[in-house]
Amino acid sequence: MKYKIFTIIIFIFITFIMVSCNNNMKNITTSPDNESTPNSSATDNLTIDNFTTDNSSKSEQLISKKDIDEYFNLYYNYFKEQKIENSNYTDSSFFRYSLEFPTVFFDKVTLYFANNSERLTPSYIEISVPYEIEALRDFGFKKGMSLNDVNQIDKSLKIEECKISHSDNNISFIELKIGNYIYILTASDSEEEIVDVYIKKDGANLIDAVYNDIVNLIADFSDYDNCHPLFLTRGNINHDSYEDVIITFEIDTPQDGIESYGNSRVTLILFGSKDGYLKYGEVEGLITSHGGLLGKPIVSTNIDNGTISISQYGGSAWRWNVISTYQYDKTDKRIYLTKQEESHYYNVLPMQDTLQTIVNHFEEKIDILDNFYENNQKSNTVSKTLGKLIISYEEFNYSDNIKQNFINDTIKKYINKQIEKIKNMGVEGKFSITVGETIKNEKFASICIYTNGNYYNHSKEIKNDEYNEYFHDEEYVNIDLVNLKEVDIFNYYTIDEIAQKLYDVHVEQGNPEDYSVKSKEDIVNVIKDSMNGANKGNNKFEYYFNDLSIRLVLYLQNKNEDIVDERECSVLRTDELVVKPTLFKEWFDSKLQ
Repeated sequence: MKYKIFTIIIFIFITFIMVSCNNNMKNITTSPDNESTPNSSATDNLTIDNFTTDNSSKSEQLISKKDIDEYFNLYYNYFKEQKIENSNYTDSSFFRYSLEFPTVFFDKVTLYFANNSERLTPSYIEISVPYEIEALRDFGFKKGMSLNDVNQIDKSLKIEECKISHSDNNISFIELKIGNYIYILTASDSEEEIVDVYIKKDGANLIDAVYNDIVNLIADFSDYDNCHPLFLTRGNINHDSYEDVIITFEIDTPQDGIESYGNSRVTLILFGSKDGYLKYGEVEGLITSHGGLLGKPIVSTNIDNGTISISQYGGSAWRWNVISTYQYDKTDKRIYLTKQEESHYYNVLPMQDTLQTIVNHFEEKIDILDNFYENNQKSNTVSKTLGKLIISYEEFNYSDNIKQNFINDTIKKYINKQIEKIKNMGVEGKFSITVGETIKNEKFASICIYTNGNYYNHSKEIKNDEYNEYFHDEEYVNIDLVNLKEVDIFNYYTIDEIAQKLYDVHVEQGNPEDYSVKSKEDIVNVIKDSMNGANKGNNKFEYYFNDLSIRLVLYLQNKNEDIVDERECSVLRTDELVVKPTLFKEWFDSKLQ
């Protein structure tokens, strides 16, 4: 009996030691590298392993209430310190805001921070619905529900149709307060399945505060209404001891009661002072909203010791990038454009063959508020009545800019030329002449004069008292702004060289025997007739400048059908604007070898 009791005591003692050792091992493996996390009070037992979904013991991807508490206690630098392989860092926006914020993404959970400071915890958490969230499950939510389904759980809730005018898609959502958190359930509309859940702590958070501060700055200093902040940059522009800010925002531009898809962007510049911010100014179009089929441009702004750099990248098949550099002038106390680098390439063909770059350095004082690269100068639409002929055209106002005034004079000359051309047609109708820029920099400008109209042709029978003819014409005006003179393609190539290029394309793309234009000599005649305004039939030659290249277009009428075919190619300019491509060059060399 004595030995049995002694044996039982030893067994209990050994069991206690084994349990204690096992617990100690668990505590050791809880924190990577045997160290506590930056937030030692809240995350001593926290590792990414708590959140991975590869645990085979979990039949459901459950996010518990404790998990959410621990997410909100993770510092931004925790991920970098622990060198977590599956975590990604980026800047992104989410449904409620147009501004981008630092985010960390891992295991289909995204943490949104107000900035990337080391000791900052998340303001929002985004969880995709493949996860089951314990608090929502307890509330009665099941995967596959729509917002209307959730509304049936508690009819005191109201689904809010929230139209985000600065987002590509409208989003509907419901906010639920459960415990200490607000759960925001989002879907494309109230009938569709809920796709994402955003979670924030009850009450204000840093992202809300930052966004509201920016909105208030715009309201206090901007002349525009209905604004949505897009980009915010902080730094020192005017070399004092106060922080300056640049805010770019979108403005709603309704047309006929319908919101425009391509809302304009306005850039607001504020100088810091001991009494708060002072407005330097704001400019529309400095950062463009037109990026092509892939959406609005990717933009980054930077302020470094009085220098402002704005980079814009966009396009789809035709990609483009513009980097503009501005410098604060201490004497004038103004911000002037000093350099601009423009690059573009055709993404479908090998990029090395089509990459073109222009680098412009500016000696003249062009203020950042002047927006030199947008044709924002004021113009008036003038309507001239000549008998039963009505012609509307643009008339530009003059300024102190000598180059712009020369452009205006040249445009006026070509508009008058178009008016005379219409008068000589001997018709009656309505015509409109508009002006568009294809290039404009400190050395060169290429302007297109578009003419469109509907008219009565008295040589034909008129039916139903309607216009029975449509007229379209376009003419390109190319200006050397250094010497203030017009230039044309023959400053670069002879007629014979142009005809040879077009003839080669004509042979490649179609059978010359199907056209009245069969040989290179025929094309030479078409070019001469087009330049002299003596076109025969629908055979016509046009050209226009496109940055470093010149586009050649030959219109040919097929002899068997009422069809006009195009023969098109490009040639390079051969002047001082041609430079070696520097932008993206390192990337091209490393990626495409």
